[in-house]
Amino acid sequence: DPALRADPESRIRAEEGVLSLSVHPPVAVSRAVYDELVATGSLRLIRDRDARRAASRFFSEVAYAQNQLDYLHDTQLYDALPAHVGLFWSDDAPDGFGNEVDLDALSADPRAVSELMIARLNHVYFQRLRDNLLERAESACAALASAADRPCRPLEAQP
Repeated sequence: DPALRADPESRIRAEEGVLSLSVHPPVAVSRAVYDELVATGSLRLIRDRDARRAASRFFSEVAYAQNQLDYLHDTQLYDALPAHVGLFWSDDAPDGFGNEVDLDALSADPRAVSELMIARLNHVYFQRLRDNLLERAESACAALASAADRPCRPLEAQP
């Protein structure tokens, strides 16, 4: 792309974009209390049916999101992209790793371009899953807080 060649900043952003498509944040949700409530049958002690459903729906969606994330992390999903992306040791990089994307070769490889587009679509899909999960967490928290007559607030960090 002539615009990328003319503007080094655009080229850097394009390379960072290609590299970021392989990164999906984890879905780290503690299930310990919920799983114990289910295993012991204590979930039924929550009398508010909507609160029980909200919690159940939330943890079902957590499991679904985790399965989707496992699929997106499958390295066999993309075969052509690695030929155009390289990692190397760099004393200048903060974490010791440098990276390089051969945008010219990538853009000339139809299979790599296709995989890049699929990766981008997967990224958008996962972001929507994550946003929906956050909304579901807020709904579950509000329903459970209402049933327990307590405020819904984030967990506080332990010292």
